[in-house]
Amino acid sequence: FLSAARPCKVELFCVDRFDIMAGRKVQEENDRLRVLFVCSMNQWRSSTAERVYGRSSKIDARSSGTSSKARKRVSVLDIKWANLVLVMEGKHRQRLRDGV
Repeated sequence: FLSAARPCKVELFCVDRFDIMAGRKVQEENDRLRVLFVCSMNQWRSSTAERVYGRSSKIDARSSGTSSKARKRVSVLDIKWANLVLVMEGKHRQRLRDGV
């Protein structure tokens, strides 16, 4: 039941060429926003977000997980590729900052 479901809280932090806090776009207007979605296992949350947002003509989406057992584990190249990294929980942000 939806009423019994735990609310989902998405944490985010900015990487590279977007100034999200000021709401200013710093890169070229015709560039697509590169968004990396991160959860633990890259099975449900982040992979679903990649599929949903990857349909947009303005977004290039990827997904990965922080666990060693993740379907696709997050890499340094993923982080460097992204303009925006969206994590599903605070622990994912901390793992990224700690170097997974």
